[in-house]
Amino acid sequence: MKKPYKPTFIEQWVVNTFVSADIIYPSDLEPDRVARALGIDYSVWPGITCSYRDARGNMFIMENSNTYGTGFRDQFFHELGHVIRDSGDQLSMPKLYRESQEWDANLFALYAAIPFHMIDFDRGYTVHSIINEFNVSVELAKKRIDDIREKTYWEQKRQLETYKPVFRPFTLENCTDETKRIMRQLSKQTGVKYI
Repeated sequence: MKKPYKPTFIEQWVVNTFVSADIIYPSDLEPDRVARALGIDYSVWPGITCSYRDARGNMFIMENSNTYGTGFRDQFFHELGHVIRDSGDQLSMPKLYRESQEWDANLFALYAAIPFHMIDFDRGYTVHSIINEFNVSVELAKKRIDDIREKTYWEQKRQLETYKPVFRPFTLENCTDETKRIMRQLSKQTGVKYI
């Protein structure tokens, strides 16, 4: 299956991380399965959703039980991005650094919830088919489809600009003897001088 664009660094990082953890198919994206495969303690509880890494490097994600349904996986992958990619206590860090981590976790969630290696680009996806196959929210499905369209557009544009054909003016000197013979005959028939 041909891929329409080269994955970004973070997309490839997600692919490498998931494939090495044997997370290959959309059915493997269940939060407890992903957490277990990546060595993260995962639980669902009635409190606020949070993730953290303790002083010994152990990773934890605790997800609010009230968020089951739409957006549950979006939230899980957002927290997964924090626990495996970020460091520090967001409550005590500068605002811009915290915002940067939030931006990165949102981007990570986009690529982890609908990973590049699981997308069949030969198939026509719709928002609803993405929602059904990857069990994500409408918003995340739309963002990922838009992301794929944009990257595909820029990749095609890059290829067209890279591989522009070179046009050379027509001259009979570069033609075969048979072409020259036909052109002489055409010149006699039409009265137009080609040679």
